Amino acid sequence: MAKRTCRDGDALSVSTPSDLDALIQAIDTGLSPRADIAGENLFVTERIVVTPAAGIFTPSPELVTGRSIEVGDLLGEVGGEPVHSPFDGSIQGVMAYSGERVVFRQPVAWLRTS
Repeated sequence: MAKRTCRDGDALSVSTPSDLDALIQAIDTGLSPRADIAGENLFVTERIVVTPAAGIFTPSPELVTGRSIEVGDLLGEVGGEPVHSPFDGSIQGVMAYSGERVVFRQPVAWLRTS
């Protein structure tokens, strides 16, 4: 369908896990995404930080909407376990609040990376 719609574009079929290597290589060599074709951006800029455990969430003072954070910054604590950000970015939203009982891998912060 892509070949019929964008006759001048590059198309690559990815239907099995082994096809992902070919896709990554194509992206690395600059075959896609093409700058001259308007379309979907393959680079995701939204990230979610999740809890490492279940328990009561206690946010750190750094967990504030609009604040820029770096990889490893402490965003809070859940049942004695620290919640560190695995991403750089700015906090777009707080998804868990002080005293809230959270489950394992529950989202606590929404980030936008650059």
